[in-house]
Amino acid sequence: YLGWSCEQANLNDRAEPAYRKAVELAPGDAEIHYFYGRFLARRGLWREGEIEVLKALSIKDSKEYTTVLDKIRRKDKP
Repeated sequence: YLGWSCEQANLNDRAEPAYRKAVELAPGDAEIHYFYGRFLARRGLWREGEIEVLKALSIKDSKEYTTVLDKIRRKDKP
């Protein structure tokens, strides 16, 4: 995913629009919502991150997603 690649290269100004575009193009992809939610939470956008991870969980039940959601709710960067 382009958003994840940009994030890993510390190009956060490019990562966010890439994640938004990915969500727009594939709204049913749980991994996109999950990675976007983690990205948002890491930037201190806790509520927005929580919403994205919840969307991921509504598409696919995952212990990893649930663990990250718990961290986000505690404001502990995932």
